[in-house]
Amino acid sequence: MKQDSCASNDNHLVFSERTSFGLGTACTIFGLFAWAVVVFQLVRDGPNSLWVMAWGLLGLVLLSIGTGLLTSKKVIVDRQLRSLVLLKQFLFWQSKKQHALDSFHSVSWKPVYEDDQCRYVIELVAPANTIVVSQVVNLEDARGLTRAIGEFLSIQQEHWDTSALGGDAQHGVVTNRSYKRLMALAGHRPMKCSYKSNHKLVYSQGFDWLLILFGMLAGPLGILFLLVPWLGIEVNGMEDTPWAAVLIGGLFLALSLVFVFGRRGLTFDKMQGTSSNWWGLPAPIWVKRHSLAGAAALGWDWQVVDSGTGPHAVGRIYLVDATGKRSALFSSKDLEQIESLAHDVANFLGLPLVKNTAS
Repeated sequence: MKQDSCASNDNHLVFSERTSFGLGTACTIFGLFAWAVVVFQLVRDGPNSLWVMAWGLLGLVLLSIGTGLLTSKKVIVDRQLRSLVLLKQFLFWQSKKQHALDSFHSVSWKPVYEDDQCRYVIELVAPANTIVVSQVVNLEDARGLTRAIGEFLSIQQEHWDTSALGGDAQHGVVTNRSYKRLMALAGHRPMKCSYKSNHKLVYSQGFDWLLILFGMLAGPLGILFLLVPWLGIEVNGMEDTPWAAVLIGGLFLALSLVFVFGRRGLTFDKMQGTSSNWWGLPAPIWVKRHSLAGAAALGWDWQVVDSGTGPHAVGRIYLVDATGKRSALFSSKDLEQIESLAHDVANFLGLPLVKNTAS
C-alpha cells in the first residue's frame, strides 16, 4: 500500500491508496483485446501458432497491470466505535475486515524481506494477538502511518528505528552486518587522519583495496592498448580500427588513475576559518568549503534510510550554528567511524559535541 491520501476528523482516520482509473482501464481493455486475438488465432490456426503465445502473454501482463491499478485499499480507524476497518475494492467488488481496538496497546512498524525485496509492515499490538494494518513499500509511509495511528488513538508508537538500533551506535552497526561483510571483502579503507597540526586537520580516504588492485592491473593494460598503433601490434578485431584500441587504453588508464590515486577527504583549517570536503588525484580537484564562523557546536547522529534494498543506518556529522541550522560535513554507514571522527574534530575545533537520537 502506498500512502496516497490521509483524512481525519474527530472520530475517523482514513488512509487510502489512490487508484489509477484511466491507466488501469486502458490496460484492462487492451488485455481483453489481446485475449480476443488469442481466441481468433486459436480458431483460425490452432494452438501451434507462435502468435497465440505472444498475444496470450501480452494479454496476461496487461490484465495483471490493469487489475492492480484498479484495486484500491483503504484503512479506516474509528475512534468512537473503537474499531479498525480494512477495505479492498475492485470496481464493484469489495472485501471488508473489521477488528475491535479495545485490547491494543501500541502500534509498530518493521521491515520484512522476501526474495531480496523489502516491505514495511504496520501492526497493532495486543497482549494476545497482533493485527497487520497495512504493508507499504516506502519507509516514510511506514513512519507516517504508524505515527498518525498512534497519535489518533493515543497509544504507544514502537518504531524499528529505535527498537532495532537500541538507542546507541553499537546496535546500529549490528543492523548493517551485510554492509560490513561486503566492505571487509572489498578491503574497505576508513577515513583516517593524514595530517594534523595546531591549525590544520586533514582526513582522507582512498578506494577499497579490491578496486586499487584492479586499478594496478588496468594501468599497464591501458598503456599497452594506447601503444598498439605505434608498436604495430595486431589485435583481433581491431586491425581496421586502431583508434578503438586507443579508446580502450585511455579508459583503462583513466580507471587506473582514479582507483589507485583517487581520494576524498575533509580539511579543517582554523587559520582560514573553513572546513572543506574535497576529492582529488590525490591533490584536491573538487572542493566544497564551509565557513566555521558562527559554528556553535559539532553535531553527529544517525538516521534510518531506505536506498531501495531495505532500511539501514547512516551516520552524519554536521556543524550547528547559534540558530540550530546544520551544515552537513560527512556521512557514512560505518557508525563507529562517525562517532570517532566526530569526537576528534570537536576536540580540534574546541566545539561542544552534540549527539542527537536516531530519526
